[in-house]
Amino acid sequence: MQTIDRIFEEPILELLNAAFSEQRSSARRPFFRPVTITTFGPQRTKLSAFSMDISSEGVGLLHTMPLETHGCTAVRIPIAKNRQLELNVDIKWCTPCGEGWYRSGGHFVRSSARQVKSVGLATRAVKLRRRRQTRHPLFRPITLTTGDAQQKIFSAYCRDISSEGIGLLHAIPLEPDACAGVSIPTTESNQVELSVDIKWCEPYGQGWYLSGGRFKKLSIEELPSFML
Repeated sequence: MQTIDRIFEEPILELLNAAFSEQRSSARRPFFRPVTITTFGPQRTKLSAFSMDISSEGVGLLHTMPLETHGCTAVRIPIAKNRQLELNVDIKWCTPCGEGWYRSGGHFVRSSARQVKSVGLATRAVKLRRRRQTRHPLFRPITLTTGDAQQKIFSAYCRDISSEGIGLLHAIPLEPDACAGVSIPTTESNQVELSVDIKWCEPYGQGWYLSGGRFKKLSIEELPSFML
């Protein structure tokens, strides 16, 4: 049976181009990790969330409740082992992102020179790791389908992508060496269907898991019709 090594060449290129475009349009560097957000006001609310990207001036966030624009929040960010940095953030925008999630962006307020330096050191460390991994940030909601007998279908997120594999964020654990189906929207009406071999999965934040997988080699007969 004939097989191909570079599967889904055109869809993967499309996703990589989208990743490059998103990275060029923002001066912020990828900085994905669990954070804690505390809102100010009459009722202080604390929620677990994720940072998406960061710069010396601001941060992008992912969270499960909307945040008031032009409202100030405190964001506690882990920047090294056993070390966290708390910064005040003025939320500039907030928009829905997938089922039950929101993305927002804000500027740091009243940040000290030491805090700004700490952010810079942490982002440079992330950049060095990313160079070794050759993956590009591409955050968007996706649909995951497990390859087991139950074939669970659930919402998840793509974190980054390369020509060989993908990074995922999801709410249930995945078995290493298992196969999963990944549906990634490329436009409002189109999506890419990929088969992924899950290589690792580990807890990350409250009730969430990170995993990484490699795109599966498929036979020519298994390619979807729009690839032929």
